[in-house]
Formats: sequence, C-alpha cells, structure tokens
Amino acid sequence: MNKVRSIVLMLICMLTLVACSGGESEPKYTQNFVEGKVISGDSMGVDMELVAAFFTFTNNSEETVLPCEAIDVKAFQNGTEIPVMVFTGQKIEGSIQCDASVQSGTTANIVWLFQLEDKSTVTLECSDGQKIEITLD
Repeated sequence: MNKVRSIVLMLICMLTLVACSGGESEPKYTQNFVEGKVISGDSMGVDMELVAAFFTFTNNSEETVLPCEAIDVKAFQNGTEIPVMVFTGQKIEGSIQCDASVQSGTTANIVWLFQLEDKSTVTLECSDGQKIEITLD
C-alpha cells in the first residue's frame, strides 16, 4: 500500500512540474540594437561629440516603463566606462531618449547617448545580456 501511495505521489509531483514548466513566457522588455554612430552635441547645447546607440524597445509588461529602468546599458572605451548623457525631452533622429516613458504593448525607437573619450571602439554591455561593439569612423 505504501508503494502505491509513493508512486501516486511521484506522479502528482511530476505532473505538477510539467504543468508549471509550460512554454517559455515572453520577456517583459526587449531591446534590439539598430545602429551606433557619432553625433554632435551642438543641437543639445553641449560642445562635445557623443556616441548614439539606437535601439527598438518593446514593453511587453502591463505597466508604463522607462527603458533606462527596464534594461541598463553601459558603454566602455579602452576598458573604462564612459558617461551616459540624457537630454530629457529631446528626440534624436526621430528616437526618444532612454528616459522617456513607453506604455504597455508599445514598441518605440529609443536612443542612448554616451560622452566619447576618443575615437576608439565603444563597447556596450546591456543588462539583458547583449554585448555590442560600435566602431567609430
């Protein structure tokens, strides 16, 4: 009798695990790299060159979010982090800044800006696991 109970309990546990491990759910946020390039900061009132990293950001969550709070992006030159620059409210080539809200179910073109140190390659590391190299011309 104990053997039968053990087998039944094992079957119930296995069925529970199978039911709970159903298909992969869609991530709450996705960010796909489009392009990276050097832009002048003149239009934003700063006398410096910036690297602009353009992405499409999709908010699959049920809440309005800021892309910069959902997925973090860090930029590096020569192995050292370079500063992120945010010009709230300004669009760059039709893309919103990474600190602009994106509503649930929406895909938006966003831009991350970083202050360049020199003309060496910029490496982006995203908290969603993406690593991207931008070669500057």
